[in-house]
Amino acid sequence: MKEELSNEIRRVIEIKGECRGVSIESPLSYVELNYGKEKLTEVEASLKEFGIPSKKEIRTLSKYPIGYMTATHLIIKDFFDWDNKDVEKMGYTLPQLSFIVRTLSRYFISAERTFQEAPNYWKKHFTLGNLTSVEINMDEKYLILRIENYETNPIDCALFCGYFSRMISYTIRSESVYGEEVKCSHKGDEYHDFIIRWK
Repeated sequence: MKEELSNEIRRVIEIKGECRGVSIESPLSYVELNYGKEKLTEVEASLKEFGIPSKKEIRTLSKYPIGYMTATHLIIKDFFDWDNKDVEKMGYTLPQLSFIVRTLSRYFISAERTFQEAPNYWKKHFTLGNLTSVEINMDEKYLILRIENYETNPIDCALFCGYFSRMISYTIRSESVYGEEVKCSHKGDEYHDFIIRWK
């Protein structure tokens, strides 16, 4: 691992804020599902260097430093030499790997309801940042979600883009859902805006 990446991982680990264990556990489940236990063990060895627990050590609903989640994304991306599209693809898959989401998915009865509940869902998972439901247009088939006061690393933007797209796909019963980050605080904007479209 390059020194520059190691330094960035150490930086994000120090960010104040917490996340539920599922936010760290699910990406590791993705690695295990797609690459096998051997590769998961190798990824976990890298996590251990930074004090991040392994998949079997994580308690799904317990709170951990939010930097552990971001660092896990960075380590996985580096290990498999991914680009941001690969990270977004992982984000799209994560909801179906989460026991919490699978349990709650029966309550995602409409895009409007999911859109309205998104800020509460965020608060249950993260103590850093605020998610706002900005706009939904069912006729033109899009919605906009905004994250404010959330500064970790741009890798999380790619992951959230995929994640939000998947969550909406549950409610509109369509696989033709795609997201785009149209504003990003890492690029000088005041906040992160994600527009999710579907067909």
